[in-house]
Amino acid sequence: DHAMSLDPDELSSFVNDIRSVEAALGDGKKVLHSDEIDIQNSARRSIHTSKFIASGNKIEMNNITLKRPNVGIDPRLIKDVLGKTVIKDIKVDTPITWDMLK
Repeated sequence: DHAMSLDPDELSSFVNDIRSVEAALGDGKKVLHSDEIDIQNSARRSIHTSKFIASGNKIEMNNITLKRPNVGIDPRLIKDVLGKTVIKDIKVDTPITWDMLK
């Protein structure tokens, strides 16, 4: 027919090429590999004490800081942490976890 049209074999090959490209593009969902999760945890920060906090005292901005690694409470939850009472003494530079608070 036309010089630009494909014969059946070329069309089949063209469709296979398109399917290969679709497979290479994936489903669009991004999933972290286990190695990336390890790096992510060491690169992200968590809430740590910036000074000694005695049992019974409250968490305030002046006694916490954000540090690596991500082994404590996520900084995005800082509003939930502020004002909480410490239930045991916490040394300086210690990651804060929920079991330390009430």
